[in-house]
Amino acid sequence: MPLLHPQRPNGTLWFGIDDCIRKDVVSTYQSNFWGPWWTYRMVPDEKKVAWWTSFLQQYYWDPKHHSQVRFQWEQILKSSIRDLEEPHQKRSKTNSENASSNPD
Repeated sequence: MPLLHPQRPNGTLWFGIDDCIRKDVVSTYQSNFWGPWWTYRMVPDEKKVAWWTSFLQQYYWDPKHHSQVRFQWEQILKSSIRDLEEPHQKRSKTNSENASSNPD
């Protein structure tokens, strides 16, 4: 199991440097994304716990880095959910505007 460490000693991994971490976080939630959630805050807590539990099974780290790891993990989820839903929101807004401007 890969070790996460912010200073990256001896080949350890860290967020923003090793893209495999981001890919793992994104693939975990995308494979279990069953809801109309536009933001991370809208995701039910039980889903967040399930995604976090999956992440815990993929990596390990020193307990003193736990809050940093959790923060970085959440940042990836927040931006990924926003990026995933943004095109749908724009399309929905465009469709609404088109429907309201249609005189028929």
